[in-house]
Amino acid sequence: MVTVTLTFSQPVANLNLLIRDLDDDAPTPGPEEILTNFRINGVQTMPNSVTATSGNYQIFGLVIEPLTANCNGWFNWPINGISSLSFDYDRDIMNYALLLDSVKFQCNESFVSISDPTIPSIEVGPSPAATSLTVRMLHQTVAKNELSFFNAVGQCVKKVQMNGDRMDLDISQLPNGPYFVSFVTEGKSITKKFIVLR
Repeated sequence: MVTVTLTFSQPVANLNLLIRDLDDDAPTPGPEEILTNFRINGVQTMPNSVTATSGNYQIFGLVIEPLTANCNGWFNWPINGISSLSFDYDRDIMNYALLLDSVKFQCNESFVSISDPTIPSIEVGPSPAATSLTVRMLHQTVAKNELSFFNAVGQCVKKVQMNGDRMDLDISQLPNGPYFVSFVTEGKSITKKFIVLR
């Protein structure tokens, strides 16, 4: 079992998560994987709604289970004052996997914008990419950065030492699928998603 926790620097409202079931294991009988013990600010709170964009989710008690392979859906908490969200993910076979694809929420105008020119960040592209990927550092004062690349199940598949603010990378050996590139600066981890597609 794995516990996933999202923590916000300031409270947000109307939190939405897009969760994707990545495996294609139907028609295996019985529950393959489940999501349980949803907690908002440490208090157990189920989503107000779960809207499947493909496949179907089953909700029973405090447990949510994808019923079909490649089941995708939005989980919604239409409330204010969300400082953290946690939930547990459990699976009965190691090759099953879920992807937390997108996070949407509302915040007040006093929040610092992610486009603030003083905040270090990265740009990656193109996405989808076939054989090469360009990474560009934004507002970064450190000369060297180690970039880590993770696949959809959280395995580190590549590490690169980056010198300067731009690098073109050969990704021809990476299989098709979603990936995440991240680096740590000023004690914070910054992550961007890209897709390999040929």
